[in-house]
Amino acid sequence: MIRRHVALTILVTSLFVASGIVHAQTSPTEIHACVNNSSGTIHIVAPNATCSANEMKLRWNVVGPRGPEGPAGPTTVFGLTVALAGDGSGAVVSSDDGINCGVDCTEVYPAGTSVTLTATPALGSTFAGWSGDCSATTSTCTVVLGTTRLVTARFDVPPPTTINGGYNLNQVVSYSCASGLLSYNISTFVFTASDPSLRVTGGPSFDPVMGGTGSAGGGDFSVQAVVPPVTYSLTGTFRDLTTWDGVFQFTCSGPDCSFLSPPCVNQTYTITGTRP
Repeated sequence: MIRRHVALTILVTSLFVASGIVHAQTSPTEIHACVNNSSGTIHIVAPNATCSANEMKLRWNVVGPRGPEGPAGPTTVFGLTVALAGDGSGAVVSSDDGINCGVDCTEVYPAGTSVTLTATPALGSTFAGWSGDCSATTSTCTVVLGTTRLVTARFDVPPPTTINGGYNLNQVVSYSCASGLLSYNISTFVFTASDPSLRVTGGPSFDPVMGGTGSAGGGDFSVQAVVPPVTYSLTGTFRDLTTWDGVFQFTCSGPDCSFLSPPCVNQTYTITGTRP
């Protein structure tokens, strides 16, 4: 009996390394077998199998050593998107240079990453502040990626402080006479104030420079240019630093006007100018 037990132990041990055992198991940890009482031969059977009369049924559990761990799973990541708003312009860059908006406004980061955004206004614009997943009025803002984030940077054009600048007219002022010898086509006026003097030029086709009086702070204004036999004049009042209402006049006077053919007729236009 001692020898049979030894042989059985050797046979069972060898079964653990046999590739066929894996296919005969009903679970990863339990094996069923029948052992011949005379020869000690062992064969794997199903759990519900019945051994023959000269066999003994065995069952045992097998727990192997812990295998090596597999590679780490994917890291959780979240997206950070920057949007630009306002009537001004500017750029936003991230501390890692992953975002350079307005060219590249989206980047993906591992969860928990801290990203600092810096806003820089373009010339003629100001930075007005952050909104969305970042709220501040300073030029920098820090975002922690615990979820998908959307941050908006607003750039504005500051309001004017003087009347100096261009104004689009609510209508095109255009006239031609004397077979085109006298003509103009005006859609904008540009104001240059140097208290108490004022200069106004027009475009796209208006050569005279009108000079007169007006304040850089707004109010009433009156300018004119005399190009014999014609006088061009513009008078009006600023509602504020962005809009004015006025009258533009073309007046042909003197003996030279009578020689023009076809003759020129005086023109008067009631207009409004607005900053673009």
